[in-house]
Amino acid sequence: MSNPIRITIIGLGRIGTSIGLALKQTQMKLHIVGHDKEPAHTRAALKRKAIDKGDWNLPRSVEGADLVILALPFNAIAETMRYIAEDLRPNAVVMDTSPLKQPVLAWAQEHLPEHVHFVGGHPIVRDVQRGIDHARPDLFRREIFAICPAPNTPAKAVKLATDFVTALGATPLFLDPGEHDSMMAAVEHLPQALALILAQTVIAAPSWREMRKLAGGQMEATTYVSSDSPEALADVLLHNREHVLTWLDMLTATAQEWRTLINEGAREELIARVEDILEARTDWLIAAQTGTWEEPPKTRGFSFVDWLFGQSLARRMRQGT
Repeated sequence: MSNPIRITIIGLGRIGTSIGLALKQTQMKLHIVGHDKEPAHTRAALKRKAIDKGDWNLPRSVEGADLVILALPFNAIAETMRYIAEDLRPNAVVMDTSPLKQPVLAWAQEHLPEHVHFVGGHPIVRDVQRGIDHARPDLFRREIFAICPAPNTPAKAVKLATDFVTALGATPLFLDPGEHDSMMAAVEHLPQALALILAQTVIAAPSWREMRKLAGGQMEATTYVSSDSPEALADVLLHNREHVLTWLDMLTATAQEWRTLINEGAREELIARVEDILEARTDWLIAAQTGTWEEPPKTRGFSFVDWLFGQSLARRMRQGT
């Protein structure tokens, strides 16, 4: 009988625990070890059978592992690589799940030994729930999982990473690390920066004490940020600053256009823009829900019923249903 594939998951929050739960639903012969700096997270992962064994000792947890998953905040990855480097077996594959790839690849080249292979990974998760209590085995099902290997990564290591992503129920998407980071600046880092800028603008107003009583779902949705670590989010924005600043400049220019239209009372132009934007947003939501990325649905002749359908899809994705 063949030996089980040994996997170590470092970081047992929602992402790490969901990875364990998803892998446990496969027919693969696996032995999963988990490590988290919070003992309560390890105990919770064990209780939910997301891992076979918990190990409080970080270097020991990776000994003999074929695949090591760093399900960690961005700002914890470099230090963890340094800490486990000497205990990784030859030809082990290390993957991460962070929202930036170029800096992580540079850290891997700096800290990991030559006999260890690193493959950058990033699951695109639309469920906005946080915390280990919201870990679930289908979190990645039918979702995109970006894979960003270095140019010299052996094919065998890339295959192991791809098989891992497929086992989660996700769709692998191979991207150049720089291309990944540029696109993430637009669709992830810019929205988070915008959410914080909006929150700062409104909360700093003298009338906030009264306005907050009227703030409802729109304010809540628009000021949501996916990271609950201020340090990790700040580091992501700074490490991806070139791309983030480019998109912030574009946002500023677009906001100025809207200011001009509103100031001039350009009602018809505003209506046309709103229609086009809602149409494109609904196309995106339907494609995300159905996985029909190659031929996105066309919603020209957009109706109120279409808009409601798009809103329903968005609400279901937020609720994880």
